[in-house]
Amino acid sequence: MRIMFNYLKNITILLIFLLLGAIGISSFQVHAADVDQEDLENVSWHITAEKGSFDNVKKLYVAQGDVQVTGGATRLEADYIEYNQATQDIFASGNVFLISGEDSLTCKAIDLNLKTQTGKVQKGVLYIKKNNMYIHGEEIRKTGEFTYDATKGYITSCAGEVQDWKISARDIKVTIEGYGFAKNAVVWARQIPALYTPFIAFPVKSKRQTGLLSPKFGSSDRKGYEIDQPFFWAISENTDATVYLNPMSERGVKVGLEYRYVLDNSSRGTVLLDLLDDNKVDDGTGATSDYSFEQTGQRTNTNRYWFRLKADQELGYGFSARLDMDIISDADYLREFETGHTGFEPTRNRFISEFSRSIDEYYDTTRTNQLNINRTWLQHSLNVDFQWFDDVVARREDTDDTTLQSLPAVSFNSSLQPLGHSGVFYLLDSEVTYFYREDTQDAATATSEKLKGFRTDFHPRLFYPLKFSNRINIEPSIGLKGTVWHVEDFKDTQDREETTTHREAWDIRLKASSKLHRVFTPDAQSDVKIKHEIIPTVEYAYTPDIDQDDLPFFDSEDRIEKSNVITYSVINRVITRKPVKPSKKPRPNAQAPFSYKEAAWIKLSQSFYVDDEDNDGREFSDIELDSEFYITKRLSLTSDLSWSPYDNRFNTLNVGSTVRDKRGDSLTIRYRYDRDVSKSIYTKAIVKLTDEYRVYGIYEKDLESEETTETSIGLTIKKSCWSLDLAYTDTTDDSKFGFFITLHGLGGFGSR
Repeated sequence: MRIMFNYLKNITILLIFLLLGAIGISSFQVHAADVDQEDLENVSWHITAEKGSFDNVKKLYVAQGDVQVTGGATRLEADYIEYNQATQDIFASGNVFLISGEDSLTCKAIDLNLKTQTGKVQKGVLYIKKNNMYIHGEEIRKTGEFTYDATKGYITSCAGEVQDWKISARDIKVTIEGYGFAKNAVVWARQIPALYTPFIAFPVKSKRQTGLLSPKFGSSDRKGYEIDQPFFWAISENTDATVYLNPMSERGVKVGLEYRYVLDNSSRGTVLLDLLDDNKVDDGTGATSDYSFEQTGQRTNTNRYWFRLKADQELGYGFSARLDMDIISDADYLREFETGHTGFEPTRNRFISEFSRSIDEYYDTTRTNQLNINRTWLQHSLNVDFQWFDDVVARREDTDDTTLQSLPAVSFNSSLQPLGHSGVFYLLDSEVTYFYREDTQDAATATSEKLKGFRTDFHPRLFYPLKFSNRINIEPSIGLKGTVWHVEDFKDTQDREETTTHREAWDIRLKASSKLHRVFTPDAQSDVKIKHEIIPTVEYAYTPDIDQDDLPFFDSEDRIEKSNVITYSVINRVITRKPVKPSKKPRPNAQAPFSYKEAAWIKLSQSFYVDDEDNDGREFSDIELDSEFYITKRLSLTSDLSWSPYDNRFNTLNVGSTVRDKRGDSLTIRYRYDRDVSKSIYTKAIVKLTDEYRVYGIYEKDLESEETTETSIGLTIKKSCWSLDLAYTDTTDDSKFGFFITLHGLGGFGSR
């Protein structure tokens, strides 16, 4: 409605020129240079009417008969218009239609005073496109620059005479970029009154502002009935916060806080904290089995929380920092709260979207906390990492924490680059790390107790690439890895408290590869091309056997495995090229654009162990095959498998396929097999009943235990002015029903 005022203010100035109609001119143009420069902002206006007049005594301008005023993105149409220059009153009647940009107003008559910015509209409809909202009223009163009252009116986001939904009331108050309020309101489902409420509030905003967001409702076996109501606080232009209030009938009230800030394109941060005083614990008896998980130990704590943070910060002089924190109260928390406004899935998706970094999986009980400071040059990079891995189980149960911490790790690396003009290339990986382990590690994997100390690695590699007949590439390389340890609390066979030791190891690599390709033209009359590439590769790797029994052990990097192996692989790629539909305004002499798409990618590989003892006495490894097929734009197939040539059976087999049709139906099937570990099948189907109705189902089963791990069914309805999602999910841990209703323009409510 603020838009409506601005339109009418401009129109008022334009109406001054209607006096030209008294001379008999039926159409004319007015340029901004002739009137108020600030109001018209260099817009050229065009006004037409069947006739016009000016009363010099009353200072009254009149135009009538198919009046049209146009300028820029603004247009006013009416049968009759009056403007009083003295009082600044404007009146328009008869099929009044006002449009500017994307918003519009239609009414029987409009009467406004441009000085006080007040007035009224008779039988009017205001449409705000950003909110997709219609406001109807027998009489709409403009009470201020941004405020309006409507009597005997209703609001809706549905067009047409009969709306799917509307909220009617005798008294409606609206503030643009604020809220609307209605007293004694009735919610209608088409022509049926569905709900009465003495008071209702709704947002009328297109900008970020403080206020309530859409709530979510739901019920489940573990939580009971619940509501999750967020409140958004727009603190400043670059900071905001959201408070989440989540009462659960079975568990208590969970409170969440999210704080966000943006300093510039490279500096931003998001902090989230959830707190819950849980009514339920797992006391180890059958009575509380509904509040435990088979995959984790017994949970006895009632004070539960989850703190997570991600931040990026420019430090100056080319340095930047990244901070990640993830601390949970117990191993069950993320399994318990995987969904919801502040659940694991929404949090992970938010972090990936905003920071391009994820978080540890919900079932991981060792959470990563890290501060990284880095600087990147054209061919070199420097990273300083402080990592702390929080073992939730050890902390909660007060048991030995054998988690290895690295505080800090400093690495300096260089990418592949030439060594002068010698034809030799080199790359360098180097790192200095301080390790710390709180408690004794298992004797089966280490010889140390409460190990702490430094490890320095320096690993250069030299390459000498050769090319023969433009077909064959041979790349020999040699690497040298030097490692120095300075370790405290080191208990070896000599029972030394502190020691400095070192190790030097070398290795050689030889890689031979080629690339064969051919381009096919399916139709000589078209520009469609299909390129088939074959990339055969043979690699040889040799690392001598080194005695490392008396060396410290922090992690797997402290042991260099003997290697004497030949690996072959063949990659097949199919790439299609199709012309892109030309634009409506092609550039002169521009070449026809093309789109390229990988239709198939297949890799077959196997290794031969020259020393068969490196592979448990077997000379050959499993045959591995990875593939991706995009057979058509509606059919895709992915697979990865490993086949034992000795047992003649699969060790792993993962196959997945998705098929879609033009209507929007789709079917996804995934089969996962890991020998002696697991075997499962996953199916998801989406059926588009009509353009507005879709149903879907998910079925996942563990074929080893013959236990169904998930069954879900759902219905989605999408109308032009509202949508509805219904879903029921049954898993091994919980059963829940959810719904989410969105009234376009007002927001939504329900659970997902």
